[in-house]
Amino acid sequence: MNFKKHWLKMALLFATAAVIAFVIPTTIAYIVKESNTVINLFDADYIAPDEGGVDVMIQKIVTSMGEETIPPEGFQFYLVNQDDPTENYTLTADSQGQAGMRLFFADQDVGKEFHYQLSEINDGKENVTYSDIVYDIRIVPEINTDNQVSPSIYIGDVSADAISVQFENIYAPQPEPPETGDTAPLFFFAGLLLISGLGVIILMKKRKAMNE
Repeated sequence: MNFKKHWLKMALLFATAAVIAFVIPTTIAYIVKESNTVINLFDADYIAPDEGGVDVMIQKIVTSMGEETIPPEGFQFYLVNQDDPTENYTLTADSQGQAGMRLFFADQDVGKEFHYQLSEINDGKENVTYSDIVYDIRIVPEINTDNQVSPSIYIGDVSADAISVQFENIYAPQPEPPETGDTAPLFFFAGLLLISGLGVIILMKKRKAMNE
């Protein structure tokens, strides 16, 4: 009886060792395979990739509906990280209607996704219809063959080399009332009308008296 128990324990030990010997290497191989973006910072030969940047370029267009125009300078735009709203930027168009900046990404950003929104700020300029376009931007930092962080950029679902967008506003100035050329004050006409009325009344009374 003790002999059977001894062999049963031995069999269980061998079975457990076999399972461990199979599971652990398989698990390690799976982790290595699925973690292709993991960077081994403990490797003595590891060299951190160079920082990579994404250019943000905005073109402001103002279309006038009349002869009077306004410059594109001074219009503002808002870029915000949707995952972390504390990261936000306000960009202002120059005299050419251009505004821009660069977003930087480092090795610790590799394997992550960053989601931004870019829109125009409506600051209430008179007679201006503002653009209501909102650009959804997705950035995925990767490491290229030159050991540099090279982000992939998507505007909406379209791949892009940079964030290059435009906003168009409509300027529709209100027409000024036409000048009549008559600069006489209003009270002059009111007085003239009053005198004319009194004259009519006096004439009517005189005619009535003559008829009697």
